[in-house]
Formats: sequence, structure tokens, C-alpha cells
Amino acid sequence: MTTSFRFTICAAALSLFGFTAQASADVDDHYEDRDGFRLYGGLGLGFGGEAEIDYRGPLGLIDVGGSSDLVTSVGGQVGFDIPVIRYLSLGGEARFLSFNSEALDDNDVDRSKLIDIAFKPRLTFPLRRSPVEFYFTVPVGITFPILADDFGDGDAIDGEVGWNLGVGAGVNFWLTRRIALNLEPSYLMHWFDLDLPTGSGDLALKQFTLFANVVFAL
Repeated sequence: MTTSFRFTICAAALSLFGFTAQASADVDDHYEDRDGFRLYGGLGLGFGGEAEIDYRGPLGLIDVGGSSDLVTSVGGQVGFDIPVIRYLSLGGEARFLSFNSEALDDNDVDRSKLIDIAFKPRLTFPLRRSPVEFYFTVPVGITFPILADDFGDGDAIDGEVGWNLGVGAGVNFWLTRRIALNLEPSYLMHWFDLDLPTGSGDLALKQFTLFANVVFAL
């Protein structure tokens, strides 16, 4: 093997190595914007689940309790997310959910609404040199219930401010440097007290949800 031929092979190998390194750097640079402040929003559906209620009499004793399956819930959410270290991001979101039980829906009772304000930490698992990012999250916050005006007996029922907890996971697929599509399946739980015409009670809602969002990296 001649010296010139060896030189040619070494030069080609160095050129290929440099091209590969530059390509990898370009790919990382292409997704570096996802490490900044993000805004997101989208729509969601709730499936299955049930509503559990306990009634208390005037003396505070539990008179009766029961449960009913939930019909499909509909809603949406908006939020923000800030990556703070490689595998952790912090943020918050506001959710709107419209729900009803099968028993009430069969009696033509209007849907009730929930407004959630939640703190949302995430454990993130970005796949470097890839547009895909996975995360696990446990959002927790307060809930403002807006119950239907009429439950079929002419009596109004008011809901007090309660709280919510979720357990979920999600995936972001980055289409460009600043725009991603998001899917987040989760299990959402809500608890709040009720003011009844003759006593009080508490209501627990538990349902699987699927949110589809658009994410904007700023």
C-alpha cells in the first residue's frame, strides 16, 4: 500500500467522522429549543370510571351512599411547562371537564362542570437525536365544581371547592424546532363536598382520560 493511498484513506475516514459528528450536532441543535419554556393546549375525553357519593344528615351522620358509572366526559386544557434539569420539568395547567353519571343522563339531567387548577411536575425522558420525548406526571391541584341547576327534584345542589389528583404519562413528538404534538393518557380523580337541601355530602369522581395537545416551545 503506497503512502499516497494510505493518506487518501485516512483523509476519507477523517472527513466521514467529521461529517457524522457535525450531523449529530445539527440534530441536537435542531431540538435544543424544546429545552426552554413551553405552552400547550388541547382537547380531551374521559372514559369509564364512576361517581361515588355519600350523604350526611343534619347531625353529620352518613345516611346513604352509592355509586354510578360515568358517561363519556369531554373537556380541554391549557398549561405551561419549564424544564429545570435534564430529567425534571415543572409547570401548571388549567383543565375544563364536562361530566355526567349514567343515572342522571338517563333522566335528562344536564351535565355538570369541573374547573381544575393543577401543579404539574414531570419526569422527562427525551430521546436525544430524536423528535420523541416521554414523560411521567402526577398533577395535583384544586377543583371548582359547577353543578347542574336541576337534578330532577327541583332542588339545587352546590359543590364546594375540592381537590384533584392525576397519574399519567405522555409523549411529545416534535414536528419542528418549536412545535410538537402531544398525547397524554391519565387517571384523574376529583373530590369535593356538596351542600344539599337537607344535609351535606361528598362526591368522588374517578375516570381515565386522554388529552391531545399542541405544544409550543418559546
